Amino acid sequence: MRRDALVYGLCFCGLAALGQQPERCAVEGQVLRAASGEPLRKAQVLLRKLDARDQSYSSATDERGRFLLTDLEPGRYTLSAERNGYVPQDYGQRRANQPGAVLTLQPGQHLGDIVFRLVPFGVISGRAADEDGEPISRVRIQAMRVSHQSGRRELMAVASGTSDDRGEYRVFGLPPGRYYVSAAPAPSSRPGAPESDEEGYVPFYYPGVIDPGQAAPLELRAGGEIQGVDFRLTRARTVRVRGRVLNAAAGRLERGIVVFLLPRGSGSGASGARTQNTVVDAQGNFEIRGVAPGSYVLSAYQADQQRRFFSRLPIDVGAASLEGISLVLRPGLEIAGRIRFEESGGRLELLHVTLQSRSESAGSASAVARSDGTFALQNVAADWYTLSIAGLVEDCYVKSARFGGVDALEHGLDLSRGDPPGPIEVVLSPAGGDVEGVVLKENQQPAAGATVALAPDAPRRDQVHLFRSATADRYGRYVLRGVPPGEYRLFAWEDVEAGAWLDPDFLGEYEKRGETVSVDERGRYTVQLKAVE
Repeated sequence: MRRDALVYGLCFCGLAALGQQPERCAVEGQVLRAASGEPLRKAQVLLRKLDARDQSYSSATDERGRFLLTDLEPGRYTLSAERNGYVPQDYGQRRANQPGAVLTLQPGQHLGDIVFRLVPFGVISGRAADEDGEPISRVRIQAMRVSHQSGRRELMAVASGTSDDRGEYRVFGLPPGRYYVSAAPAPSSRPGAPESDEEGYVPFYYPGVIDPGQAAPLELRAGGEIQGVDFRLTRARTVRVRGRVLNAAAGRLERGIVVFLLPRGSGSGASGARTQNTVVDAQGNFEIRGVAPGSYVLSAYQADQQRRFFSRLPIDVGAASLEGISLVLRPGLEIAGRIRFEESGGRLELLHVTLQSRSESAGSASAVARSDGTFALQNVAADWYTLSIAGLVEDCYVKSARFGGVDALEHGLDLSRGDPPGPIEVVLSPAGGDVEGVVLKENQQPAAGATVALAPDAPRRDQVHLFRSATADRYGRYVLRGVPPGEYRLFAWEDVEAGAWLDPDFLGEYEKRGETVSVDERGRYTVQLKAVE
């Protein structure tokens, strides 16, 4: 009798414990070819939980294109599908390279109507020839798209190809969208060739212009091929850029130094951002040939197993060659810092600290915080940077960041002199505000997949860390969390280029269509938006 009672008690406790666990969820759906609607077999579907590192679920589609993910914890997720030969797609995504929507699973919920419609990659093809129509081989062709980096509008390369012996090229693996195409011929002769050869082919942009601002865009449809994007390259007067590189730390030249030119304002992914030459002799002399007139940044870079060395010099190239340029390589900087919570907060380890250069050629540097919040950024080039912290929990925001007594959030980090004034002190607050609501179309239906952007008031729009964005879910709902206190404007678009709202000129066109919201610490706000078509 006592034994039966014990067994009964254990069973009752076990059932009670199970009853306290949240009901598990499931996600079911289908992956189809967008144009025909036919099922896509062997597509990979990935469900990744937000705020839970390395917690993910995956499934491959069957012959009917069906997938099923079961035994899922309730929570907020991202969902994506991909297959070889097709553009990967996130749940709720309106166009390639844009973020998708968050998928929220309630306890016991079974979503069974998720449909991905994947589009095949597209192609741009054509031919490169000289002024007489003769084919030119080894011409580098780049397909570029507009990107917005910290408020700057830049052309960034998406894919590239090279012309063959018939001058023909084919750039493939392209998502649908608007592209600009450039052609950059390979150097025609080695450095040190006779001075008489100072006329050559310079980079061109379709439909045959040197200035990227005059380039014409091409609209590539899903799975389509734009043929006949031809380049008739003509010779132009070019000059040489000559100088010498010295490693200041070593006092001598070492191997592995790279020297390159980057057109100012082109963005690091544009066709001009290519290595044109390396150091050519033991004394560190370099020579870059085939340079067209314009404004450039001349850079040198060297790396060994532990250290990196940098040198940058803005130059203006005219009708005559530039001689006697001196580039002095200096070791990258080490920037220490610490992150702490204003109040008792969460874990600090694994937060990512990034410095993003405000110029075109210095790039970025990043580090991962330790459990005590300390971090060290290694090999940072002397430049001016913007600070960002990734990996914050939902309601946290960066309340302050000071560097040598200066507000690094408002003014950035000035490392251009190569002498860090002190460590970076970052303070986090768990008291960010939340802004949520619904985005509607003109017909008052939910604008699923719409992009919502929260922009600070005009005087603070140079502070990128204050911007927030989200993608509306299938019901048009959006959530923005961890918003710093202040005055903001809310905008929504059915279709917009990623990051376009960081451009003040772009945002100014829609200023009157935004909704004003004033955010306080721990404030909760609901704002209904009408999407701009």
